[in-house]
Amino acid sequence: MRLANTPPMEPRFTLEERRLDVEKNNEMLSYLITSCDYGITQIGDSQTDPDKVAVLKSDLQALAGDRLEGRKLTLQSYTVHLNNAVALKQQVGSFSAAYAGLLGGTLFMAMTEIGCSKEQVSGGWYTADEVSNAWPPVIAEATLSVDGVSYQSRAVATAANETETMAELYRRVFRQIAERFAEQLE
Repeated sequence: MRLANTPPMEPRFTLEERRLDVEKNNEMLSYLITSCDYGITQIGDSQTDPDKVAVLKSDLQALAGDRLEGRKLTLQSYTVHLNNAVALKQQVGSFSAAYAGLLGGTLFMAMTEIGCSKEQVSGGWYTADEVSNAWPPVIAEATLSVDGVSYQSRAVATAANETETMAELYRRVFRQIAERFAEQLE
């Protein structure tokens, strides 16, 4: 999907990419409804145009180019996940209750607990206070080092309204990742 408002800016710094190959792939983390990874999709590099690393470079140049000029940046990790677990589990639970009766639906929901801990989730974990509505959140996490000093950035966002497209939501999250890095560099 083509990202809105993404004018390319040529960076005046070098960015070495050291992300694991697995972070670059689009992947459903689990199809097993009892798994804490159920309903979570890792958004790979090929899912957006430009990809998240190109957007990060451009955004960092726009936000902190003067502070980064001539410096060496190393991108150690950058993952983006769409977490649709709550909606999918509720949908299946409603279906189970309708066809297996109240007891069947209650047992099903007990077996497919929605509140998994951070340690139980491979990626795309969030807390209820990080989201502002019932839309599935996009969770981005990145680790970047600048001249050997490591910085971390995390952004969690849901669609602002019914008309915000996924491309606009991803673009907003990608920008937040860069903004949080830029804030740390001040």
